[in-house]
Amino acid sequence: MTDIQEKPNFELYILAGIYVFTHEIFKYIPDYRQYDMDQLIKRLLSENVPIPKYHIEEYWLDIGRIGDYEKAQVAYETHFKNGDNE
Repeated sequence: MTDIQEKPNFELYILAGIYVFTHEIFKYIPDYRQYDMDQLIKRLLSENVPIPKYHIEEYWLDIGRIGDYEKAQVAYETHFKNGDNE
């Protein structure tokens, strides 16, 4: 090690799990077998295919687990149901 930074700032991005495909993308997905999104993204990167992104500033919550889904229901009832999303 040749350097140290006290309390560095990290900027991290996540995939929100929302994908929009053009017809062209399907030529990179094998027929008749399971092919996960991470496999597709890695393939596109390895072949230097541009992958556009949309930066989400709005509220977002993963609902992939039952506890998260229940949390989302509470958030909807509390903040969004009546248009109050402040």
